[in-house]
Amino acid sequence: MKVFYISSGFQGIYEYIDSKIINSIHASKHECCSASLFKGLNHLKEMILEFEPALILTTVGYTFPPQLRDWIDEQGVPIAIWLTEDPYYIDLTVPIIHKYDYIFTIDMAAYERYLKMDHKQVYYLPLGTDCGIHKKRAQNMNYASDICLIGSPYPNRIQMVKYMLNNSNYKMIVVGPEWADILWNYIHRDSLTIIPWVKPELASHYFSNAKINLNIHRPFNLEVNSNSSGVIPKSVNNRTFDIAACQSFQLITPVLDLPIHLKNKKEVVFFEGDKELLETVTFYLKNDDLRKTIAKNAEKKVSEHYTISHSLDYIFTTVEKKKG
Repeated sequence: MKVFYISSGFQGIYEYIDSKIINSIHASKHECCSASLFKGLNHLKEMILEFEPALILTTVGYTFPPQLRDWIDEQGVPIAIWLTEDPYYIDLTVPIIHKYDYIFTIDMAAYERYLKMDHKQVYYLPLGTDCGIHKKRAQNMNYASDICLIGSPYPNRIQMVKYMLNNSNYKMIVVGPEWADILWNYIHRDSLTIIPWVKPELASHYFSNAKINLNIHRPFNLEVNSNSSGVIPKSVNNRTFDIAACQSFQLITPVLDLPIHLKNKKEVVFFEGDKELLETVTFYLKNDDLRKTIAKNAEKKVSEHYTISHSLDYIFTTVEKKKG
């Protein structure tokens, strides 16, 4: 299948998502041509006409130019959108889903919402990890920790990190924007290291060298979200698969469909609340072999079922079946 991928052109994590999708398509049996919206509409149209794709795929949601979408429709080329931030901006995605032939979403709650809107081609599909980037890395004391948390400082994460700092002296690494300002009164502690945002390749080194990775899901009701109807996420974040792919142990706050993907105390360990977090961290830091066994089980499951290549194969197989 000839696939034309339209990327956002944005930096940070979006650049990483675009890159791993494009590289995975190139590595598959399918042909791929790609361009960002920053190329300009006329240039994009010329590229699409020249390439003659069987499918246009994009992760650009509410910022996708309506005039380009209408033009693609006139060319008779089906277009699929993969919504990778559901349901946090669902107020902005609900109005646009009928403009796309295929809807793929990383969250089951968003999937259920779109189904209720009578879209005929809606599918739940995790993004999956890139095992070329997220993989077990060599042990290196520069990245070593008892506890590692990588991610933005959402209120629930701040609360749990401060609780651990106030009630333990474990070596902790926190990676992400604004943490230094938030934890300024803890910076003097030798057991705490704060690092700004890092690229996924470097994140894999921190995952691999942490005895325990904390994976605390984003709240659904943040003011910065566009989720006025309060859709509560039902699906795991993609960091779940990234950590597991590094053969790294993780403690994770549960969401509804987590047991479908990874088994509690077999591949990951669930926890809820500050007190249980501290108790669970203490237990698993004393049980190296059990921790390593759980991490190996998770790596095996993810590498066999939850890579970006698996997800893209699902998209292309779905489209090919529908086209007959």
